[in-house]
Amino acid sequence: SLFYHIFFLHGDLISGSLDKAGTCTIQLAEGTENFLQAGYSRPGIYVPPDNQITFTGTGSLNVTGGEFWPGIGRNGGGSILIESGSITAQGGENAAGIGGSWGMGGGTITITGGTVNATGGGTGSAGIGGGCDGAGGTITIDGGTVNATGGGTGSAGIGGGYNGAGGNITINGGIVTATGGGNSLYPGGAGIGGGRYGAAGTIAINGGTVVANGGEKAPGIGHGASNNGEDGSTITINGGTVTANGGGWNAAGIGGTFDTGKDGNAFIIASPYISDTQNQKNWSGVIFEGDEGKVYGSPELKEDATIPNGKTLTIENGKTLTIGDKATLTNNGTIKIEQGGTLENNGALTGNGIFTGGGEITGTKLTQDAPTTGEGYAIECVTEKITIESGYQVSSDKSIMIADQSTVDPGKQLHVRKEENNFYNASD
Repeated sequence: SLFYHIFFLHGDLISGSLDKAGTCTIQLAEGTENFLQAGYSRPGIYVPPDNQITFTGTGSLNVTGGEFWPGIGRNGGGSILIESGSITAQGGENAAGIGGSWGMGGGTITITGGTVNATGGGTGSAGIGGGCDGAGGTITIDGGTVNATGGGTGSAGIGGGYNGAGGNITINGGIVTATGGGNSLYPGGAGIGGGRYGAAGTIAINGGTVVANGGEKAPGIGHGASNNGEDGSTITINGGTVTANGGGWNAAGIGGTFDTGKDGNAFIIASPYISDTQNQKNWSGVIFEGDEGKVYGSPELKEDATIPNGKTLTIENGKTLTIGDKATLTNNGTIKIEQGGTLENNGALTGNGIFTGGGEITGTKLTQDAPTTGEGYAIECVTEKITIESGYQVSSDKSIMIADQSTVDPGKQLHVRKEENNFYNASD
């Protein structure tokens, strides 16, 4: 069974509680900063097969594995649960930050909260998952803030090490950033998925905010570089806000067999493209390939999302995109609502972008600022005839509207506002 330890590190206490044979809890005491540097060829924190270690508390832990060993983990087969605290884990040469040693998979890794920064060590080892030549194992992220970076070349941020498949990766929530290892000389691993030569594995993203950056020549999400993706792997993204960036050399944003599920509600930006579009007619969600995005199915955004500057979302005739009551859509690019298309805003719609097209916004429309002095109308002083610019309304008492080219009495006070249209409410 797993040994029970109490570590005094730099004067600060990590307290452990042994629940039963094979399980251990390390509580990071409030306000403490703890450091653990393993010796040569030793793990930072060792998790034997069939044993589980749980991290709780609000303190911090910075742990580094020795050569060929992970910061936290072992030869695969063990179970790691991170519930809270701030954990920084650095793998030794050829070993994961959290997960497997050289040649071994990641075991079972679950993150439900806290802040986790994990970096693979040296050559070909995942930030979270397999060591060099090791698969990702079973990785589940339900919450927290997670930053995972593949070490050296050919490794995934989350998933397989060099030559390792991604394993089974599920993201249900949290803020996740994953970057594959690789450089201009050596192709890399996916941000989330396989290491170089490795298959994507089984990847499911159901929620959360996810950014995945592929290593050199590798997809952001999917198989590693030098793998064609035709290996039975599956990538399903049906929820959350997901940005997947290929690692140059025209690598896909999402590379491998891709689907959204029948009722997907994800907001996906895949740059430059998605490699598998065979099931595109059944996609559901908001999906960008490069700078152009479309609405598929009838999705409802349940999490906050942003359209970046330079990107255009088109809502085609017959399509409706719904912003859920707890979601905010920030438009810093362009939303084009074609005639017959609808953006139903039941949440919040903000940003400094552009709205175009002949469709409409229903629900809560955008608000408009009142016109500034002299905006929206002009008066010829001799005839006192008013010319009203298109898109504006003028009244003498805020209730009775004045028609364009009407003659007004000298000295009369006029009120001007921007009129209501498909996208905006009338201004105040």
